[in-house]
Amino acid sequence: MRKLRFRILALVLAGVFALSLAACKKDEEEPVETEAPAIETETETETEPVDLHPGMERSALTGLWIDQDIAARRPIAVMINNVPAALPQSNITAAQVVYEFPYEGGDTRLMPLYEAWDDFNALGSVRSARFYTMYAAHEWDAILFHFGQPWFAQDFADNTPYIDNVNGMRAVGDTAYHRTTHRSAPHNAYTSGEEIREAIEYMEYSMEWDPWADPPFRFTEDGEPADMTGGTSAVSVETGISGSHSYYEYNEEEGVYYRYQFDRPHVDEQEPYGQVTTVNILIQYVTHDYFQGSEYLLVDSVGSGSGYYITGGKCIPITWSRDSLDTSTAYYTEDGERLLMTPGNTWITFVPNYRAEYTVIE
Repeated sequence: MRKLRFRILALVLAGVFALSLAACKKDEEEPVETEAPAIETETETETEPVDLHPGMERSALTGLWIDQDIAARRPIAVMINNVPAALPQSNITAAQVVYEFPYEGGDTRLMPLYEAWDDFNALGSVRSARFYTMYAAHEWDAILFHFGQPWFAQDFADNTPYIDNVNGMRAVGDTAYHRTTHRSAPHNAYTSGEEIREAIEYMEYSMEWDPWADPPFRFTEDGEPADMTGGTSAVSVETGISGSHSYYEYNEEEGVYYRYQFDRPHVDEQEPYGQVTTVNILIQYVTHDYFQGSEYLLVDSVGSGSGYYITGGKCIPITWSRDSLDTSTAYYTEDGERLLMTPGNTWITFVPNYRAEYTVIE
């Protein structure tokens, strides 16, 4: 009986052991399902471009960023006296672009362009205009301020509606100009920011930049210097124009050219009485004649010709072209590409072709 109990117990234990083995085998054969780890993937999201210059636009005159309200309005051009008796001039250093033109008797006259003039207390002294100065002002859609002109030039302006000008010899003269006492006539006619605004309102000229206007200059991207690869040294520049004998010396540390004329620094009468400096220099060779046998010079700035572009201590030859009065001057490199200039102010000298040999760039 006792043997039977042990036999039954052994059988029971054997069964339990067999079931345990089966269970273990089943666990091995049926692995537990687990969730695969999540794989993070990058998704492209569209971001709004960041406006690095809010409320500003690039100036057509300098390529620099300026207040968009100033950029949208027309510049003014002013005929400035440039003889020793009229020096120093007022606010010449504040201009964004300045033309130096040949005039009768070997003199030169300046035509600065301003996009911001509102706070000027004095600008001048102001003198007479010519055909070719009107042409130059027009390609910038500028309002030209001048005190007198040859009769044929004013007749041209009166019969050409898009030459907006403010002539001191007309009824608007007392509104637009005043005489100073520190110089004698004709070197003492000046204008100011307040007078400029009143004269424009009096003449009912629009201050909105005309959509036709295609300014002459093209600039590189923000702050980048012009590509002067292959350029020659230009640390000293004599333009070759007679009369003022204008020349420039390059300051490498500041990256600008200091201007001289009449064998001395060209300075401003207004505080802080600084010397004229410029980032860019354009020398534009032109032909000229005289109007119907008169003494009045006619510079041919419609057509084509050669010249030089100078910046950053380097110089490259260029060509220029202007098809008509209704177009602006375009400047090109030797390979026919549109000239891209360093952002900043510019001085342009119209040098008669016969004076080209007197241009010295070293």
